[in-house]
Amino acid sequence: MPMSPEGRRQADRLLWRERIVRMLKVAPPIVIGGGVFVGLIWLRMHGGPGWIALVLAGAAALSKPALMVLRVLEKRRSCNGLD
Repeated sequence: MPMSPEGRRQADRLLWRERIVRMLKVAPPIVIGGGVFVGLIWLRMHGGPGWIALVLAGAAALSKPALMVLRVLEKRRSCNGLD
């Protein structure tokens, strides 16, 4: 059974919204990783001390688990709000 034009538009909007949400979930780790990468290259080119590179690498290593914990907490909070 074919969809009405309005039903089709609503389905397309829902799919588009899901795609945007999925991209926004992936974007923070990519942005953080890119920032750390650029920061490390800048430090290497300007002769910065090595410990700063280690701090940036540590921050990058901890960012992904931290984002995962924040997402789990957010899901838990939203599930409790729906009950």
